[in-house]
Amino acid sequence: MCYSTQIVADYRKFRKYVKTFGADIDIHEFVRLYWERQSGSKIKVPKAMGMPFFDPHTDDERRIKTSIDAFHADQIAKLEQDLANENVSRHALERRELAEDEKDENIVLEFKPKLSQDLLVACLWSRSQGKGEPDLLSFAIITADPPPEIAIAGHDRCIVPIKPEHVDAWLNPDPRNLAAQYAILDDPDQPYYQYRIAA
Repeated sequence: MCYSTQIVADYRKFRKYVKTFGADIDIHEFVRLYWERQSGSKIKVPKAMGMPFFDPHTDDERRIKTSIDAFHADQIAKLEQDLANENVSRHALERRELAEDEKDENIVLEFKPKLSQDLLVACLWSRSQGKGEPDLLSFAIITADPPPEIAIAGHDRCIVPIKPEHVDAWLNPDPRNLAAQYAILDDPDQPYYQYRIAA
């Protein structure tokens, strides 16, 4: 299972990244995404992504909130766990071998950076187009070997946070120089993570 950490996904806060890094967000894609999910699509959306729309300011944001509320009313029991939580093996966390008659037990850990900070997470995204089908937007968070404090908790992957000075190069890659993209991943803005057993 890929390691994930708490992501602060705030649409209005993201505007500072639009200004700073020249990124762009299409609010209409959010409207379409949440409408399709409410209409029965199997799309999975992290809870944190909808948080900014709980206090809507525009008609589009109000439409998104209406879709989110309707979905939650129908699916509350099926919501996925917080992105900050990960299942790990209890014996791996306790750094011990299983006894002969002992069964492995999964526990859920919550990981957070020691210092409260925004993490600019390295992702890859794709827009696939099919004839007569709506566009499929997808993304994947890039992970790497974990730092010691995550490995010792029994987890084998960790997100790759990008340093702010590398964001422009990451968002505008030169396809003839993939080594530059790997160099960004090899120089992460790596925080120290604390963890606790999730409630």
